[in-house]
Amino acid sequence: MVYADEVFVVNFAMNYILLLAAAKLCGAGAKRWRMAVAAAAGGGYAVAAALRPFLGNPVIAGAIGLAIAVGAFGMRGVARRAVAFFAVSAAVAGLAMAMFGGRLRMNLGVLAIAFGACYAAVSLALQRVARPTGGYSELEIRQGTRTIRLRALRDSGNSLKDPVTGASVAVAPLTDLLPLFERETREVLQTLNKRGAHVVLSDLGALANAPSFRLIPYNAVGVRGGLLLAFRPDGVTVDGASQNLLVAVSPTALADNVAYSALINY
Repeated sequence: MVYADEVFVVNFAMNYILLLAAAKLCGAGAKRWRMAVAAAAGGGYAVAAALRPFLGNPVIAGAIGLAIAVGAFGMRGVARRAVAFFAVSAAVAGLAMAMFGGRLRMNLGVLAIAFGACYAAVSLALQRVARPTGGYSELEIRQGTRTIRLRALRDSGNSLKDPVTGASVAVAPLTDLLPLFERETREVLQTLNKRGAHVVLSDLGALANAPSFRLIPYNAVGVRGGLLLAFRPDGVTVDGASQNLLVAVSPTALADNVAYSALINY
């Protein structure tokens, strides 16, 4: 007896954690909602294959796997990410087979525990491969009584400096930084992408409770003479150690990455 809802839930969960592992392996991922939608599509396929066994043909299954990777990660770099997805899937399946001697048909709870353990083992095994050469640090930013914690990539290519003080500048996305500020400041900052850093800086200067912001010049691929809005928080720590850092506000997410959300120069 096969229950369609159980098949869907198990395969949805498996697909989601496999997509997360593939994203970590490649060092670049996708938005969580895209991975969830792709994982759900894979769960639907699993139900269809259980009802119509011919759909389990390896060619069809491979095409569906590729479609799941495209749905989760998009077309950019899809070949590398699809290979990572298939490789992690094979590794997890092999571990599960080894743990249960090929007897994978069991209740939902046991299967969830098995795949959770397999994912943890694969994640640990691939940790060095998945991590960029710079590695990661835990970045804590405090403004008044509010604190956020972000995972930051130590990026040697981030050479941003405050031209006035010479202090290094970390970069974090606007959406992650918004909880640090009062409502009026948040409302002005949310217009950053549309109005530009210099216009927003002028509006922030008129607010009584806003932190002191400034402009940081930067150059990047396709951008010369750009400006980032930045502020000096009340406190910044990197891996628990206090640092003299400014924090620049990126209007968009950094590389759409699930492995890190900020950049520091260390």
